[in-house]
Amino acid sequence: MTGLTADPFVGRKVLGRYRVVRSIGRGGMGLIYLARLEGAAHFVKPVVVKRAAPDLLAKEPSLLQVMGREARIMSHLHHPSIVSVVDFAEEEGSYLLVLDYVHGYHLGQWHRFMRGTGRAFPADVAIHIVCLVLDALHYAHTIVGPDGIALGIVHRDVSPGNVLLDVDGHVKLADFGIARMHSDQTETTDQPGLIKGKFAYMAPELLSRASPNPVTDVYAAAVVLHELLTGRNELRATGSIEATIARVVHHRPSRVGAARTDVPKGLDDVLARALAKSPDDRFRDAAELARALRRVLGVPDDELDRRLATAIAADFRGVEIAKTLEVTDLATLDRAWRGDPQDGTDFEAVVAVPSPRTDATDRAEGPTVIVPAVPVGTAARGPQPSSSSKNLLLAGGAFGLLALGGWGVLLARSGPPRAVSPAVVVVNGQVSGADGLVIDAGPAAVASAPTPDTPAPAANPIPLPAASAPAATVAHPPGAGARADGADGLTRAFSRQQPQVANCFASHAADVTGTPEIAIRFGVDTAGHVTSAQVLPPAVASTPLGACLATVAQATKFAPQPHDVSFRIPIVARRSP
Repeated sequence: MTGLTADPFVGRKVLGRYRVVRSIGRGGMGLIYLARLEGAAHFVKPVVVKRAAPDLLAKEPSLLQVMGREARIMSHLHHPSIVSVVDFAEEEGSYLLVLDYVHGYHLGQWHRFMRGTGRAFPADVAIHIVCLVLDALHYAHTIVGPDGIALGIVHRDVSPGNVLLDVDGHVKLADFGIARMHSDQTETTDQPGLIKGKFAYMAPELLSRASPNPVTDVYAAAVVLHELLTGRNELRATGSIEATIARVVHHRPSRVGAARTDVPKGLDDVLARALAKSPDDRFRDAAELARALRRVLGVPDDELDRRLATAIAADFRGVEIAKTLEVTDLATLDRAWRGDPQDGTDFEAVVAVPSPRTDATDRAEGPTVIVPAVPVGTAARGPQPSSSSKNLLLAGGAFGLLALGGWGVLLARSGPPRAVSPAVVVVNGQVSGADGLVIDAGPAAVASAPTPDTPAPAANPIPLPAASAPAATVAHPPGAGARADGADGLTRAFSRQQPQVANCFASHAADVTGTPEIAIRFGVDTAGHVTSAQVLPPAVASTPLGACLATVAQATKFAPQPHDVSFRIPIVARRSP
């Protein structure tokens, strides 16, 4: 059973009618499961259950508002190209959002599979998919409530990973987790200066605190189309979030016709307008861009539907795509929800299932983030921006232009202050020092209080030695300098983010007074991918500093782990004399 994790939620019947059969993923608010709706006369139907994990809710009560907002927004949406919400309720202190199950893969996975087999994404199919997404966006942007007033729903997270495709050729826009509508602008959902979404798909004006609106969704859809046709997202840079932000501000995507001869005439002009840096130069809404794309393509929609279904059937119904993507094949998922309980009894209370895996394409897209905007400096910006974008602001201490500003930062391991720091990491409620990493067999969770064998956190944080200021450093246990695994490996991995952590403090020093005790609670899967990164305490997490630290933490690269792990790495900061 190597690599399998026992999940007690699998096998349960929730809300009296949904039997959970398999864990299929994880998101920022919790876990995602395949389940079956069980009715009378042997009626069954596959559904997806999104669960807000109780341990996350205990630390971040605002997740209730976030998940409730998503359910509330989706309850208004009834469109063939939008995933439908089936149910939403609370059970045992956790919210459960039940959605239609889309039997297939997401657009990013399909694109990755095509690239892996040496194929270009068919231009007509790519344009048709994006047109269907634009139809769904225009519907969400313009739908009115019972009072006749437009709800103004903006998705804010349009990307290949949020476009689902089923085996029959249907396209479904998914994940309204950070969406907003005019009637739901609250302190929690729309704090001034917060930026939400994936940087590589983000309209440039959002980086200057512009409000998300239909035009920013349309821009993101155009980025998706350009990526499908060129094979990569040209706005995404390797190495740092700051480099990606710079490309969003300055880079003008290439003309597709220069690399491909199969694109329709006039497409490059349409894309150039859709991807303009100034919103005033773009299409006014999703419907206008969809009309322009359909006009240059010049193929009837029913023929495009046939071509899409044919292309999907050729790839999705085989086993090679699942092997290439290293995900569960569709036939296995189909059997999982169709199988009947033996003799009318429940499934096993605890079923070992593969740990949810973050797809490589999802990682390439970048995480959906919520970060503050800060002013752009001028020293490392590269080419001067056009007049339409020269006043933009960048997120999360972009480019590290600000000096450390008198703050010293220590990425320490939790434990009481001693003359020589032993440096420990709290993993699943247990403490590991130089002897190695302690991992529980059960699901990863950090205990909310120390166990009898666990040293209690220090009442006062460990002060940074004067000799270390202002550089950011990591304390390592004696004799562990060469280790790349266990507790030392976890802290060593985060230590590579020291410059970014220092920039967070430099950019947001006004948010911190005294000598705060700050920590980041990580969830890391077996592949070493960050599945959650929570800044503690909540009072700091809600500040621009906390948002900046969370963004840095999400970008951390850890080594593969023998099990899913959850651990806490303190950050101790003090103002230097």
